[in-house]
Amino acid sequence: MNITNIVKISKHGDECLNVYPEIHDPSYQHIYREAAGVHWNDKEACFYMCVSKDWIKEWDLKKCYAHIISIVNSIGIRMKQFPNTLFDSDIEHFKEEILVADREVQKWIDENTKTKPN
Repeated sequence: MNITNIVKISKHGDECLNVYPEIHDPSYQHIYREAAGVHWNDKEACFYMCVSKDWIKEWDLKKCYAHIISIVNSIGIRMKQFPNTLFDSDIEHFKEEILVADREVQKWIDENTKTKPN
């Protein structure tokens, strides 16, 4: 499992939710193969998810963030926030919502990736 810090998380208005990892790898572009609505923007160097699709347009910010982190984790990349992670949004309480979502998804990943006894 590769671990990378999250440098920045951003969302403005109707734009996609973007999560910028510290480490960039050309293989990230293949995340679309998971068919889960998470993509890699090579120009911006971020994973993103747009909530305009019918099956996710009702998702809230926390669910979208957790979905990005868990899908990226499923391809072997553990993304974690660190004290210098930047939060860039015009959404009220953006940082607080993302911090709550991060605690929840990191706990879920920890609980579900432990080696289970035989």
